[in-house]
Amino acid sequence: MQTTQQMNQQAIKAILGDVRFKDWTFFVGEMGDGNYLQVQFMDKDIHSGLPEMQHGRKWYVSPYAIKGEVIKTAFLAVMQAMEHEIRETFLYNGKNVLGPHIAIDALVEVADNREGRS
Repeated sequence: MQTTQQMNQQAIKAILGDVRFKDWTFFVGEMGDGNYLQVQFMDKDIHSGLPEMQHGRKWYVSPYAIKGEVIKTAFLAVMQAMEHEIRETFLYNGKNVLGPHIAIDALVEVADNREGRS
């Protein structure tokens, strides 16, 4: 059983220091009453093709989180970032139709265009 100490940045960084995935790293910052973690990695920019530091979305970590929650949040951050990369590079007819950067208002406009079996 783990004790209920407040999960501060130092504790999160110590836990993440033991997490490995490719050459990716984790950034930890303040968010609300707690902190967040964010994956970072070098990769080609999808538009320019030049190597650039990539950043995943920010994942909140409660001050009451336990070690397992931090590790599982780091795993989710990696999974989401990988899905993001897949969506950026998956093409249909040369278009990034499932891309993560399609404007939400554009998606709203086509939301009622459904296909399916009759």
